[in-house]
Amino acid sequence: MSAKNHPKYDEVRRIAEELGRAGKKATNRAVLKLMGGDANAIAFCLRAFRAEELSARLGGIENSEHPPEETLRAASSLVSALWKGALEKAALAQSAKTSALMASIDQLQAEIAESTVEHAGEVEGLRFKLQDLEERVERLTRSSEETKSDLASERTRRQEAELLAAKEARLRADDREAHDKEVAKNDALLFKQKMELSDLQTREQIQRFRIQELEAALKASNREQEMLNKTIKNQADLIKVVELKESIARRTSGHTSGRNKRDHGRKKP
Repeated sequence: MSAKNHPKYDEVRRIAEELGRAGKKATNRAVLKLMGGDANAIAFCLRAFRAEELSARLGGIENSEHPPEETLRAASSLVSALWKGALEKAALAQSAKTSALMASIDQLQAEIAESTVEHAGEVEGLRFKLQDLEERVERLTRSSEETKSDLASERTRRQEAELLAAKEARLRADDREAHDKEVAKNDALLFKQKMELSDLQTREQIQRFRIQELEAALKASNREQEMLNKTIKNQADLIKVVELKESIARRTSGHTSGRNKRDHGRKKP
């Protein structure tokens, strides 16, 4: 029967979720203490709930290259709990087998003690059975120790793998952070270069305006110089005309004066 179809599954799930919201671990003992009942059924339903919870947590990041660290920690905690439950279950099963065999040995020993007188012929057969059972107990004990050792080794390997995965996740996060910093640095440098280029373009534009103003002022100055030269030339020409007129006037005045003197000399006798 599927764990989800078990009559106790919904109740076990509810109690486990309440323990999780309270910040407590939903262990077999904690759930059993709150609801009572069959310990094996509770452990069966709780394992199914943990598997469902793990699948739900990992489902949202199955396509993500870099899972969040909190998800890795939660998965690590859940895997550790599952392995602990597996170890506990294996230890309980082995203990039950050992107890059953020991009980069989005790029963056989009692039967041997009771039937020693009445069934002397069967004693030897029972002793062989007892020896066989003792050998089976010894083999099971060795097998149990080997199983525990294998489980411990497997748990160590899983923990090492989880630590390695966490380390790789941190390295990837560091790489992303370094990349983001480099991108931010490049963006800042590009922005600075753009600002410097804009400032240079502004200064060049201002210099062009100043050159244009100087050229316009130079042209105006040249025009004024030309006008001044024309004025000076006109004044020089005017001065020459005035001087010429004055020279002509002086000559005319001297000629008239001489003629008057000659005329006066003629009239006097």
